[in-house]
Amino acid sequence: MVANDEMTAVPPRPSPPDEQQDDGRPDRARPRTWPWWLAIAAGLGSAVLAWTPGVEVDLQLFRISAHDPVPLGVVAAAAAAAALIWRRRAALVVDLPYLIEDIRRHAWGWTAGVAAAALLYGILWNSWTIGGSDSHCYAAQARAFASGTVHLSQPLAASAPWPDATRTFAPVGFLPSDTTTGQLLPICAPGYSLLIAPLVLIWPPLQFLVAPLAAGLLVIATSAMAKHLVDDGLTGVGAGLFVAAAPVVLFQSTQPMTDVPAAAAIGGAAALAFGSTPRVRWAGAALGLGLLIRPNLLPVAVTFALFITWRGGWRALANLCSTLVPVASVVLLLNTLVYGAPWKTGYGDTSALFALAHLPVNLRHFTTWLLETMTPVVAIAVAAPWLLRSTGSRRVFDAMALLAISVTVVACYIAYQPFEEWWYLRFLMPAVPLWCALTAAGLSSLFAPFRGVRSTLGLLVMAVVAIVCLREAGERGVFRLARTEQRLSATAHDLARHLPDAAAIAIQPNGAISYTLGQPVISWDSLPPESLESAIAWLRSRGLHPVIVVDQVEEAPFRRRFERTSASGALDWPPAVVVHRSVRVYDPSDRDRYLAAQPRPTRFVDPPKGRR
Repeated sequence: MVANDEMTAVPPRPSPPDEQQDDGRPDRARPRTWPWWLAIAAGLGSAVLAWTPGVEVDLQLFRISAHDPVPLGVVAAAAAAAALIWRRRAALVVDLPYLIEDIRRHAWGWTAGVAAAALLYGILWNSWTIGGSDSHCYAAQARAFASGTVHLSQPLAASAPWPDATRTFAPVGFLPSDTTTGQLLPICAPGYSLLIAPLVLIWPPLQFLVAPLAAGLLVIATSAMAKHLVDDGLTGVGAGLFVAAAPVVLFQSTQPMTDVPAAAAIGGAAALAFGSTPRVRWAGAALGLGLLIRPNLLPVAVTFALFITWRGGWRALANLCSTLVPVASVVLLLNTLVYGAPWKTGYGDTSALFALAHLPVNLRHFTTWLLETMTPVVAIAVAAPWLLRSTGSRRVFDAMALLAISVTVVACYIAYQPFEEWWYLRFLMPAVPLWCALTAAGLSSLFAPFRGVRSTLGLLVMAVVAIVCLREAGERGVFRLARTEQRLSATAHDLARHLPDAAAIAIQPNGAISYTLGQPVISWDSLPPESLESAIAWLRSRGLHPVIVVDQVEEAPFRRRFERTSASGALDWPPAVVVHRSVRVYDPSDRDRYLAAQPRPTRFVDPPKGRR
């Protein structure tokens, strides 16, 4: 028998205000909305080009270059003018109900569009650089796995004439083995490297596409969570917009690192486990993948298990563990192969990394960075379970589960050693999609008194917040990150082209140089000050061409360390190459020519074209 409330006649849905003409007769023809969408898309593209240095991608098969926001701005203005002329109206707000209806009818299509935009951004603004400590650690370890080994090694360390030579030969992201001379161990967990090893084997640049692809999946997972909490497609689209525009997501989706993939794995697991139709086994596999990427998120798995058991009983827990345990246990096997025991890692003494004294600093940093980069609106996530109390106990429970999981993520890092840069908010990346989903759902419920337009208001607020986040990302230099990072890869490629037998003495650029040239790199910060000249002579005796490579900010510290004990330490001759106006390559063999008044002219490698 059908319930009474289901038999009650449902009043017809009110028509958008523009369905009535001025004379009161119904307007049967639906207005054209595509000019407005063209205007909005072109306007956003113009704003992106105005806030960023532009796009400069050369993949040999094709080249993409865009820097000037004016053409897209003209297209946006023309499309808006066409829409106004056809409609004979004076404002976009008149057609807004139709635009909202477009999104409502095809919510998943719009979510897919936002995901595609996140993917495209990650590709077009990608750094295409292996340079920093983490990115080099993952890439070099993946290449070792692809070649059939589990360790990096540097045989020259055994014969180097200075103390602790293995440490000086360790590129960024690696430390010397305590047991084997010349053996180098990764600082980072090796799980992600294992995952991308097949890509490195097929074609190394494929590894740069993992983070952009994960950003797209992150949007879909976030949208699915929000849609489940309030059963509304518009709210799902708003949540997808919010997470796609989060500055920390934009910052990390253009780098070959684990933050966005880990967030996509945890977010996907949450969407699968706490969705309208739970797929617990798939959620376990996604959660196991997240632990493989970041093993220190084990407490998150425990929180997952508690809520899964509470929600579905022991059988649901068994289903979760049936896929979670096999995937996550790969971590123990990798630790045994790489470090010698299941419980060993590359992080060293964890007591030096975690301390209760770090709690106040991290709490202040994380809270400030979160509110500044994602606006105070994100605080609604904390109140979401209470705001959703009228939607049913199951959704309130799921909101509480998402909030508890996000708090567990924070707990994993709250006692970690503090950092001063805002982008270390990336540690909390697995919690970001959960917060975005809860915020969007909470906003939709907050506007409940407005009934029929509550989800519309929630979407509009999320769209405004997304624009503010994009603006904040621009002001924090997020869109210039790729150009900044490319100075490292440009240095490595220039050396490979003009000096393939180079052995660099470097710190910051040494990851890119080591990965690109495959030659030994000496970290000068671990080289004894009195050993610089002997290191240069020894490298020459091995048939290598020593060069000193320093980033602009490293030049003064290098001089302070070596100028009193080494003639080359003063860097008192012109550099052979200046890359992107930042990295300087000094050839010690040029010094004698310079002192003999026969200097070699400096060669300049300019950054990509576009606005500086």
